[in-house]
Amino acid sequence: MQYGTQLAALQCSLSSDEFFFTLYSWPQGHLLQQCSLYFPFGYWFDLFIAPTNDFAVCKWTDQGEFGFEFISIQDHSVTHLAQYRYFNSQTNHSTRVAFHPEHCFWVCAYQDNLEWWIDKDVAYDRKLAKVGTRKKLGGLLVFDRTYLLGELPLFATMPADYHPPDYTLRGFYFQETKTSDIEENEYITDPVFLDAQRVTLRLPSGEEPIYDLSEFWKKALSQ
Repeated sequence: MQYGTQLAALQCSLSSDEFFFTLYSWPQGHLLQQCSLYFPFGYWFDLFIAPTNDFAVCKWTDQGEFGFEFISIQDHSVTHLAQYRYFNSQTNHSTRVAFHPEHCFWVCAYQDNLEWWIDKDVAYDRKLAKVGTRKKLGGLLVFDRTYLLGELPLFATMPADYHPPDYTLRGFYFQETKTSDIEENEYITDPVFLDAQRVTLRLPSGEEPIYDLSEFWKKALSQ
């Protein structure tokens, strides 16, 4: 942060459920600013700093949920924006946050259909869906700072050479399963900005669609 002169950290207390967002000087390691925050749930945590250096997303993941807590970063203070938290109770299968190269415009994808490759018309049998079948996997969440601008649906098309995932390799939490041997054919990958208004990611079908965020970008600029 700040041209390499500051370091941000998400730290937890050993004696309670309280967490701290902390700024240190770098490389000196002096404490600059700190604020406490509380996560409603969480087993796995991650921290993402906007390229503007004035906003942070703290992501948490639990057994069947995920969500975000937000931090405002000013010159002489950091503040937990608890009133603007995001909570998704439908799935814990979500990607890392990806920020716009220059702004607090960001995305995160989630997958709530893990059995998209199964033919639902065949009872009591995990038979592969027909080649060309199009299934909804989840969505791409689009935010401007704390404000959810909307989401785009993620659809996958059943390929001819698809090999279903081996569920015996799955860990209890999503992040524990993201290993190289099963990630590509089971989960969506982390989104990447191609330019200011386009994002791509890899679907478990092998497709790498490009999503146009121009309408969301216009909405963000108009606020």
